[in-house]
Amino acid sequence: MTVHIIGAGIVGCTLAEIIPDECVLYERDQIGGACVDNENFQKFVHVMHTDYDDVWEFVSKHTDIKPHTTKLMSYTKGELRPWPPVELTEDVIEDQVRGYSRKQWLSDPPPEALARIKTDPDGLIFRDKYEGVPNYTKLFDNLTQGKVVIRADIKHGDLPAEDHIILTGAVDEYFGYCYGELPYRGMRSVHFPSEVRLEADFYTFNDPRIPFQRIIDYSRLGYEGGYIGIEIACNEKHYPVRTPESENMYNKYVELAKNHNVGLVGRLATYKYIDSDEAVRQAFDYAKRHF
Repeated sequence: MTVHIIGAGIVGCTLAEIIPDECVLYERDQIGGACVDNENFQKFVHVMHTDYDDVWEFVSKHTDIKPHTTKLMSYTKGELRPWPPVELTEDVIEDQVRGYSRKQWLSDPPPEALARIKTDPDGLIFRDKYEGVPNYTKLFDNLTQGKVVIRADIKHGDLPAEDHIILTGAVDEYFGYCYGELPYRGMRSVHFPSEVRLEADFYTFNDPRIPFQRIIDYSRLGYEGGYIGIEIACNEKHYPVRTPESENMYNKYVELAKNHNVGLVGRLATYKYIDSDEAVRQAFDYAKRHF
């Protein structure tokens, strides 16, 4: 039996590598999805951080990872402030959290989001066991070596129903938006060489009068050429916007996928915001359950 994997991002490529059966990967755009880089910059900034030994070992086996400790700062009211904060005060919430949320999510942060904010006296945004910047080009070259990759935009009904189908892309799009279109937010990016260096890996911008969301100094992440990246919030399919209405709609798609024996793995298919290590973890867990 052939296993059809729709989407050749980090989830799909990991599945293709670890599933013992014959796999075919389908990708309409770029292999690697949002985790794409070159010698100068990443398409969107990604630093891998994880407490999963097996995830780190798997990625390390397939690419080089530069050790890194991420530093982030928040540009607020004309000055740079540390993030995460030492203390979560009302001023911090108003000046650094609400503005960012309104630009990224077009709404104020819900109470549960505020409850998840971590403070740190050392200004470390990640405190995982492992942290580094993978060579994503090498990672995806190695994960797809010897694999069948077909450039195609696959929708429901395009593949043999008797085969094993795994969807890693947007489930509403795959099923032709039959229950409606799920809401998402995302990023667009531009990159340019610069002689100006930042004091942190990236700055976030909370003022609505500043059109972009964050800027990244890729030289600090080990890339060549002194490139700066600018990321602007938009309605791309990157981050699910979870509301009671979207949850209800998504659950209908889950039931539809179950009825048609379509496996759902990854951020878009499971409609959850997850980091890259959790994406690999989901692939591991799915393969263990089904193969």
